[in-house]
Amino acid sequence: SNSSLLSLSLKGNNIGNVGGQELIQALQFHPSIKKLDIGWMRIREVTIQHLASVLQSNTSLIALSLIHCRIENIEGLASALRLNSTLMKLNLSWCSIGDEEASRLADALQSNSSLTKLCLSHNRIGDVG
Repeated sequence: SNSSLLSLSLKGNNIGNVGGQELIQALQFHPSIKKLDIGWMRIREVTIQHLASVLQSNTSLIALSLIHCRIENIEGLASALRLNSTLMKLNLSWCSIGDEEASRLADALQSNSSLTKLCLSHNRIGDVG
């Protein structure tokens, strides 16, 4: 594995779900990666769920950007946030997150002590969320 790669930005690439899943799987073999930006990549739910699974045990990633990745089921990501102890920054702007998803994230964050910055701008969160 490449131990000098600290930050990886693939923002805007059209790698789709298969490439996205392979990228997420690669995180397990590159523990030096601290920052990952996979926003605007047209990845969908299956890739987000795979990412959530990896995040549960990942101990190196401190910043993750998922800008403009439609997240249809936030529960997997919320579960990962409950267990992850290293992620400090998470950007979920433009992810189509509504009130229900925001509430699930808020519940998960009660168990998370590492996240210091969460960006939820340009979502569908109202007064209830």
